[in-house]
Amino acid sequence: MRRHRTDEKNLAVAVEQTFQLLENQGKLLWIRNDSCVEHRQYTRKDGSMSAYRRAYGRKGSPDYVVVMPKQTIFVELKTAVGRSSPEQIEWQYKTHRLGIEYYLVRSTDELDKTLWRFGISLTGRQP
Repeated sequence: MRRHRTDEKNLAVAVEQTFQLLENQGKLLWIRNDSCVEHRQYTRKDGSMSAYRRAYGRKGSPDYVVVMPKQTIFVELKTAVGRSSPEQIEWQYKTHRLGIEYYLVRSTDELDKTLWRFGISLTGRQP
């Protein structure tokens, strides 16, 4: 499980670097959809420890929103063995019903091919 998480983090770093380079070239805008749960511990005035949990975003929402000329898409990252949760599958279904494209990306090559569908490439050539 730990390796799976590391692989997804490495993929996320590569995807974000690609998105940022393309944004710097004026080809798209992107945001990371930070759906997460934050766990924090703190010390009370009396010295005892306590903890709280705070959730951000909506469960199942995609990792990225990518805005391109005349098109906005959602991108969800998964490793080669990663599975979508029931909430992610529901989100994907609902976005398709609204006419919004949702892509499950498992590698930087898949990302390149996805963006090429919209005429966007780092090199200007088809991947």
